Amino acid sequence: MIRKIFGGLLLLLSLWPVTSQAQSAQLSNGLSWLEAIQATDGSWSNVGSNVQSLTTDYYATVSVLDSLSASGDTSPAYINGLAWLNNASFETTTYLAPRVKAVAVSGGDVTTDVNTLLSYRNSDSGWGGYLNQASSNFHTAFALQALKAANFTDQTIIFGAISYLLSAQNTDGGWGFTQGDTSNVFDTAQVLSTLAQYKTTYLTDQQIAQGATLLYSAQNPDGGFGTGQSTVYETALALIALIESGQGQTQPLLNAVNYLTVSQLADGSWNDDPYATALALRALAHVKPDLAVAAADISITPASPSAGQSVTVTATIHNSGLDTAANVTVRLLDNGTLVGDQFIGAINPGGAGQATFALNTIAPAGEHILTVAIDPANTINELSRANNSATLRTWAAAPADLVIEPEYL
Repeated sequence: MIRKIFGGLLLLLSLWPVTSQAQSAQLSNGLSWLEAIQATDGSWSNVGSNVQSLTTDYYATVSVLDSLSASGDTSPAYINGLAWLNNASFETTTYLAPRVKAVAVSGGDVTTDVNTLLSYRNSDSGWGGYLNQASSNFHTAFALQALKAANFTDQTIIFGAISYLLSAQNTDGGWGFTQGDTSNVFDTAQVLSTLAQYKTTYLTDQQIAQGATLLYSAQNPDGGFGTGQSTVYETALALIALIESGQGQTQPLLNAVNYLTVSQLADGSWNDDPYATALALRALAHVKPDLAVAAADISITPASPSAGQSVTVTATIHNSGLDTAANVTVRLLDNGTLVGDQFIGAINPGGAGQATFALNTIAPAGEHILTVAIDPANTINELSRANNSATLRTWAAAPADLVIEPEYL
């Protein structure tokens, strides 16, 4: 298991807004450091470092490859790292599952490793470290992540493994290494990230929310997370899990980002350790705006207009991400026809802004589908664009048709 090897709490510095420019520099410096220390065989280790690695060369390598892939890096460092990973000989779930995930993401063939991994599945639907070893939350979560990356579709196996994890959840909402173990940040974050990948298929909202509660309870005054004192790797894993599972709370997560930000060394690394650095980079890559609008955020005045009447449409735009969104374009369409664009200068993390559109006339009579689209030109680097539009249906009543009957002339 991963061991915590450094002590002392990092005092929380004043929290400053995280800007895209600063964040890009942090990511760039961290990636440059990782590429510079890669071993000649393509792997990553702590050779030459003054700090012992938090984990093995294998975990350091797969974590770095994960970060490089997430950043879109296809440099020789990434290619050489994949080659080392493919050529290594591994026979346990601990190593096979992360390799399946890394190789599958790169487009490589994982058939043999997946079949071997499936052969390790136990009768309780969980996975142990190898064939016939007792199941654990740790190995089952890793196996499920690998199967997801490999686009494995046998839902009988998937459902059984998820049920195993749900049955192993402790009353405090967290998970330990095995069923019955005391909850900890590392295993809870791993399981939470796993459940998040399947939440659109299986109903796990309650269990995910309970797991998030456990993670938040492990956040320290310095902003970091840890089962005890804060660590870079636990903070990064918790941050990733909370965001990916949809359980983000703006201020606590900004505090975690600040912890990671002030922990980065001048050379671009975290603790001179490739594993911690790779996880920190993965976490900070989630520091983006996340703009959203829903039907409930769109209003029209008057609420029941008549055809030919002037109306005002107001849209409230939310930013649930961890970075400020600047120069936000908001577009309104009426039955697919462009009404116009409005601009919001900036929306801070956790904040909202309004765009107001004045329609001189709403016509013709009948149904009008008002569509609000955020950043239609896709110029803002967001965490997700799945919630960037919404529609409001309204009805424009026909105006009264007054007629003077002959008997009244």
